[in-house]
Amino acid sequence: MNKRIVGYGITSLLAAVAVLETWIFFFMETKRRARAIRLHWYATMTFIFLLGVVYVWRKVSTLFVSRKGFSFKSLARIASLTVLVMALSCLWLGWAFVNNEPLVINTAASYCLGFTIFLATSFAAVDMAAWCIHSLALRSRKRQSATLKTLLSLLLALIMTASGIWTVSQVEVKLVVLPVKGLHPRLNGTTVVQLSDIHLGPFNGKSALNELVGRVNRLKPDLVLITGDLVDSTVSNLREAVTPLRDLKPKHGVYFSTGNHEYYTGDVDSWIEELPRHGVTPLINQRVCLFGEEKHGCSGGLYLAGLEDIETFQSVLRRTLPTTTGRVRIRQRWQLVCSDPLSALLWTGNYSF
Repeated sequence: MNKRIVGYGITSLLAAVAVLETWIFFFMETKRRARAIRLHWYATMTFIFLLGVVYVWRKVSTLFVSRKGFSFKSLARIASLTVLVMALSCLWLGWAFVNNEPLVINTAASYCLGFTIFLATSFAAVDMAAWCIHSLALRSRKRQSATLKTLLSLLLALIMTASGIWTVSQVEVKLVVLPVKGLHPRLNGTTVVQLSDIHLGPFNGKSALNELVGRVNRLKPDLVLITGDLVDSTVSNLREAVTPLRDLKPKHGVYFSTGNHEYYTGDVDSWIEELPRHGVTPLINQRVCLFGEEKHGCSGGLYLAGLEDIETFQSVLRRTLPTTTGRVRIRQRWQLVCSDPLSALLWTGNYSF
């Protein structure tokens, strides 16, 4: 009887989830759908993180068992539990608390999440290595110390976390020479700076963007292209944080195409309206003629064309690409073909061509 009730309960739950998913993806209003999809993704990732947190806690808690009442080991258990809870709440804290600069709690939670992921990976790797050693060392039946394996995993996780923090603090400038067929000789040496995945929001703020803008200006570019994932929250939360974009000083403008995260904010249209106030021109399934004259077919110039993040706007906004955009014809999912044999620089959210 109990098994039947449980079975009915699970079946009812799955049916309810299926109905809810259908409503979200096919009937919900666009802006709410974007937020619902983000909530859906957060819930899924939190469940995955929960499995990792439980795995890590079972490994770590055995190291800090105390039989003498409250002691250093008790403090260590409390600290470990705090780190794991912070890691588990990282995404939700980032959604709930957004400011022009990252809040301390968001930064701490992101470090805790990174450390927990590395620790779970280290535990799995060390356990696998220990099993292999034990299996191959046929002469020795002595199993490796659980404490030793835990300490080794902690050390590996700390090293990887420190390396990760240092890596994300570095902005790599990679020089790429881009050959463009049919490029007018006077455009040889044109410099383009591509920026992507800045992710202004709970973990990156105005000061980080200001520093990035300074580095870009020192490169003295002709063009700056921001290829998506500029923001992770709404205009009302980040209007002040994007103001350093006004200080970008390329000779021929700053252009922007959307990435998937702009849609997940549920405020993509507001961002498209807001960015021109900061000197940034969105190209949303559009093109612009640079260095030439549009009325003469951009003769001697260069077409710059931008696409939305295709997969995301089809799933979130549920609209399709236009068959034509001016002289630019959509032929395949990622391919743009100019109707005239002119030079063209093309990009879409998170990608460039």
